[in-house]
Amino acid sequence: MANTLTVNTATACIAFGNVHLRVYFQDNEGYVRESQWDGSWTAITWGSTPHIRVYYVDTNNKLAEHCWDGSGWYTGALGGSNIALDYRSKIGACTWSNTPSIRVYYQSPGNQAIREVCWDGNGWTGGATLPNAQLGSGLAAIAFSNNGIHLRVYYQTRDDNTVREHCWDGSWSVGQMTAQAPAGTAIGATTWASDPQIRVYIEQTHGGHVSEMAYSGGWSGPNVLTNCLADTNLSVCSWGNIQIRFYFQRVVNEIQEYCWNNGWVNGATIPTD
Repeated sequence: MANTLTVNTATACIAFGNVHLRVYFQDNEGYVRESQWDGSWTAITWGSTPHIRVYYVDTNNKLAEHCWDGSGWYTGALGGSNIALDYRSKIGACTWSNTPSIRVYYQSPGNQAIREVCWDGNGWTGGATLPNAQLGSGLAAIAFSNNGIHLRVYYQTRDDNTVREHCWDGSWSVGQMTAQAPAGTAIGATTWASDPQIRVYIEQTHGGHVSEMAYSGGWSGPNVLTNCLADTNLSVCSWGNIQIRFYFQRVVNEIQEYCWNNGWVNGATIPTD
């Protein structure tokens, strides 16, 4: 029997080379699966590409990591850290350099604070405690280089449903981006160039629309892009100067691709079985 999607599945995506795409989602049997673009879309459980990390909440509500380094998938070291997550927690992650440095963001059981865990080549260590967010808030993280490494984490506040930005520029501080959205909104983010250019995507109304916030020296938006399934999750990747892809559910049992290439257009319906 064909595998179908979990309704409102979490998704994750990456782009590499010129260009290969991978989209990760959960099927209705609980398996994390992968769809690949290497000139055409195919759906398989796992694929092959160098240095991929997939972070997820395992069946024991622990933070888990699955890794690909070119010769087969394996369980990463983060799972051995025994980090408990709230069952509602989302996960945000970003990376930079070839070492690599990795940051993963999550919420602990019953705790609204956003936690950070860090990899800098010598094992996983605890990082910063960021502001309180709604339990189960969408989380998105990006990193860019401009006279040092800069981090941005996007989340939804616990009090008034505002999507906010928290910034690392040598120390943590509250960022300038704000947008109103319904409780539990999906959040995705991507960045390119050292200016930087930043785009943040949110589900702005339940059953509703995906909207974009844009940073090009200052914030603008939100601008409505396309309609979506109620309570969809979404993920974003980009490459070059500039191609953007984000993935979401427009209808049950389908992941839709939406594409920027000097204008927004519908992309592929991603294979899921």
